[in-house]
Amino acid sequence: MSKHRGTGQQQTKRQSKRALKPQSGFSLLEFALVVMILAAVVYAILPSIGGSLKFAHETVVRQTAVAFRDSLTLVAAKHQLIAHTANRTVHTGHLAQFIDVAGFGNGSLDLNEQGYPIGSDWQAAEQRPLQTRDCLSLWYGLLGGLPPSAAIVGEADFRVQTLFDAQRGLGCSYRYLRAGEMTIRYFPDTGEVNADVQF
Repeated sequence: MSKHRGTGQQQTKRQSKRALKPQSGFSLLEFALVVMILAAVVYAILPSIGGSLKFAHETVVRQTAVAFRDSLTLVAAKHQLIAHTANRTVHTGHLAQFIDVAGFGNGSLDLNEQGYPIGSDWQAAEQRPLQTRDCLSLWYGLLGGLPPSAAIVGEADFRVQTLFDAQRGLGCSYRYLRAGEMTIRYFPDTGEVNADVQF
């Protein structure tokens, strides 16, 4: 009899050990709690990530405008240095219009009488309005083909268009396509470059 009782007691001890042994995995309540905590963390971090992206896009536009302006300054300085070189000038007034300025746009960048770039493929003493293709050639002539990209149509970082301002004349507009309403504007008659940065 004692054998029988001992066996029953051993089985009861085994069953009670199993009942006290912790279950593996999460309960539905624990899982829901973890998901809620993760959602709260993501919700708290998301605005700062969005702010960082906004800052990154604004920086792209500002730095591109600075690079464009710096290149214009170099071109204008070169124009002043070689303004009286006969083999590179077409006299159309008190200053000279340069065709195919070396060192910019694969040697195809052309300048107006004020010494500001007007595009490429202009003929000597040619008088025509600024065209969108001129604005595109200015982009790559001044920035050397480095990113960001620009195009008249299709996939690019900036959309190229011409624009008219009553005080500044015809100009080029480079609208940023990746985010916000940001635009770089260039006016060849005055050499003015400005960037509107609104996200």
